[in-house]
Order: sequence, then C-alpha cells, then structure tokens
Amino acid sequence: MNKSVLFILLFSALLQVACSRKTVIITNSPDEEEFKVPEIDFQYFTARSKIEYSDGQDVIKGKMTIRMKKDSIIWLSIMGTALNIEAMRCLITRDSIYISDQINQKFAAYDFKTLSKRINFNLDFELAQNMIIGNMPRKKRRQDKFSRGTDYFLINQRDDFTFIDNYFGSISNKLEKVKIVNEPTKSSVVVSYSDFSPIEGQSTVFAYSSNLNIEYKDKDKTYYTILRIKHSKAETVSDPLTFPFKMPKP
Repeated sequence: MNKSVLFILLFSALLQVACSRKTVIITNSPDEEEFKVPEIDFQYFTARSKIEYSDGQDVIKGKMTIRMKKDSIIWLSIMGTALNIEAMRCLITRDSIYISDQINQKFAAYDFKTLSKRINFNLDFELAQNMIIGNMPRKKRRQDKFSRGTDYFLINQRDDFTFIDNYFGSISNKLEKVKIVNEPTKSSVVVSYSDFSPIEGQSTVFAYSSNLNIEYKDKDKTYYTILRIKHSKAETVSDPLTFPFKMPKP
C-alpha cells in the first residue's frame, strides 16, 4: 500500500495517547431535548506530540508538530526519533494534500476527490479538521438520529454511503468515540477519545488521549492499522501561525 496515501488517511483522524493529566468530570447530563453538541472553536490551533504507527509489518515512532488555521490549512511536521531530524512534512488545504519526504527529497500531491476514489473512502478537509480538534466529523443536522444509552448519547449520521456513529459520554459530555464505515467497501475508521482537560487558550476541554484503528481494503487485501499520539502541548491562539512548505519547481 502506498505509504503517502496511508499517511493522509491516518492523520485525517488524529489520536492522542495519555499524558499525565486528570480527567475533567462534567456533572450535568442533559436529556434529548436539551442536549447540545459541544465543540471547540478556534482561529489557530497548535500541538506537539509523540506518535507511534503500526500496520502489522512496520512500527514507526517519532515526534510531530501540528498547526492549523480554521477552515483553511492543516500543517504537519514529523521528526524521526532515531536521527532526530525532520522526516516528513505535510500540507493540507481545502482541496489538496501535499507531502514532502524530507529525507529522500521526494514529493507527492493529491486532491481529495481523486484520493477518495482511490481508497474508497470519502475524505475532505472538514473531516480532517474536525477529527484533529475532537469535534464531530460532520456537523449535526436535523435528519440525524439521537438516542441514549446507559452511559452515552449517540448521534447517527449518514453521508451518502458512509455511516457515522458519534458517541458522547454521559459524564464527560464530550465526544468520546467516532465510528465511520463505508458501506460498499466495509472500510472503517474508529477513533476513541479520552483524558479530557482544558485546552490552553480557552475553557473548553480537549481530548488529550485517543486511539485510532483503521480497516482499509485495497483490491483483494485488507489492511489493519493503528496510530497513537501523545500530545505534550495543545493550544488555540489568535495570533497567526506560519506554515512553511516548499513546493518543487515545475
């Protein structure tokens, strides 16, 4: 499987593994009529993390810096732990994804429409942004179905041939799990969020821990992938961030 394509699929759904933080408990437990989807709003977002990627064959560890400008740009920089040098840089815009292999001096570019067809999974900028920040992948709509479990609230959504289940903890009152399934291909992404604590820059709590599992079908083969990330810092800021990325010459 093309590692550049897998890189994009993985980082569309950020996940974080435990920092030594205390869980924030929110005592209110709204009923169906009162339930409001909690969201993190921001102008700019930045985080520093440790990552671990496993696909059954390769295990890759490194450090990552994330920068985002709301509804505009997602920027990722990956540092290899062995040599402690930048290994990969990624720039995601509203319509395109650019990947620079800093070590081997290779470059790849994709547009969301072409990439979605290639991997049989509907990807776009909104999905990537919301799952990184911990908001619902798709905004709640009137036709979405709301139900209550013993310890969670569930919002079911359907996006063309994609089914999205959003689980909100009845105690945390935050999005704790997202399951996205493409019905025709059975490809799926499951992200579990936990370890909620106030994010720097605002009072809203943020998931500092999560796990991402991907089941991805390519032709006749099925791939199983896990990605783990430890955030050492995450904050929203109003001052503009920079997104350095060098495009290759034509």
